[in-house]
Amino acid sequence: MTMEDILRNAHSAGHLACRDIKDKGACGFAWVTIPGNTAFARWCRKRLDANRTDYSRWYGRKGYPKGWTFWNPGHYAGQSIDAIEAGAVAFAEVLKGYGIDAKVGSRLD
Repeated sequence: MTMEDILRNAHSAGHLACRDIKDKGACGFAWVTIPGNTAFARWCRKRLDANRTDYSRWYGRKGYPKGWTFWNPGHYAGQSIDAIEAGAVAFAEVLKGYGIDAKVGSRLD
């Protein structure tokens, strides 16, 4: 399986996990962070640099203070923290299935 396939599977799982959740309740953000020195993070960074446009929603971006981060990886179009977290959890679970250490973070707005 290629890195592109892994990323596509993770984004698809994230989208499927949150697509039917109504946009109600508390507002917030969720993200997934992986170690920045992994082969997967280096591959994402190269893809992002090569495209030279804003593909950070797909390939992620440098995390703060360290790591590589994917914000709203389920691409939920609302503000519901429940939906956005569900997408992030599903995204992280796929990465973990491929041996990538992925941690979910979130906060209320």
